[in-house]
Amino acid sequence: MAKITVESDRKTYTTDFTPADTERSVFLGNPNVDHLFTAVAVLGSEVWALRRRQRITEKLIQQNKGAVTIEMIEKYVPTPEENAAWGAERNELVASIFQGFSRQADIPYASMLHPNHPKQPG
Repeated sequence: MAKITVESDRKTYTTDFTPADTERSVFLGNPNVDHLFTAVAVLGSEVWALRRRQRITEKLIQQNKGAVTIEMIEKYVPTPEENAAWGAERNELVASIFQGFSRQADIPYASMLHPNHPKQPG
């Protein structure tokens, strides 16, 4: 069994565990689709992080007449109104990115293009 080593004198409650084999698991029926989903999720999170940083930078440029530093961007705390607006914008982005993964797909369109597919009469 794997062992977790904790570098502390503080009492802990760690115990042996059996690691899961998630690296070889298939969740969406095809490992390539799983990999594609992971890549899209990573890209989506990067896009959102950049959009949020851009919103902060634009706000600071407007407030400070163009004089903005990296420190100002890093320390910026959005207002509750900005948090709500950005949350709605983020949710729209997530929905638009992942909607393709939630569509029902029961027509094997691409299989008809395969050279060995039997031709439909007519």
